[in-house]
Amino acid sequence: MERLNNVLVVDDDPALLEQAEAILSPQYGVSLASSGEQALHFLEKGNRPDLILLDILMPGMDGYETLAAIRNLEGCGHIPVVYVTSLTGPEAEVKGLTSGAADFLTKPFVPQVLLTRVALRLRREYALNEERLSALPAALTERERQVLRLLARGRSNEEISRELHYSYGYVKQLVSRVLGKLGVRSRKELSQFFY
Repeated sequence: MERLNNVLVVDDDPALLEQAEAILSPQYGVSLASSGEQALHFLEKGNRPDLILLDILMPGMDGYETLAAIRNLEGCGHIPVVYVTSLTGPEAEVKGLTSGAADFLTKPFVPQVLLTRVALRLRREYALNEERLSALPAALTERERQVLRLLARGRSNEEISRELHYSYGYVKQLVSRVLGKLGVRSRKELSQFFY
């Protein structure tokens, strides 16, 4: 069974954190952080959510500073971040999107809209670029595609081994084979194969 996608919610408002957890937890693993600093500490400990919902207006590090710091953390540059903020208007949305956010959602949010945006964002982040993959000299097997999707989500070899119920040694071989077929040297270069 594939593990639940994990969402990190970062907001200084305890009521919003509670609401987001109640809405998201039936479908996703949810982690909460009440500040940008707390979110960074969570990520620095090796936690890798599949999506981050991030407030902009917070004391200390605001959302823009937090997002910039996340992008500089090893292994976190690929994690999609959605701003969830009380800021409104086209200027705020443009600034949010041009600062590197994958999406922008205003508060107060409608629960079903939040769930729909999260689901669409997660699906979009890991959709294979079939045109690029079809141009490869050697086609990926279905098993290799499965590994590629997990690599794109930032999974370690150990996590892939557990999720797919393969031995660690076999996963290492699969990962090496996938990277070789794609012609890339590291996992950081995989984003070109996804939409």
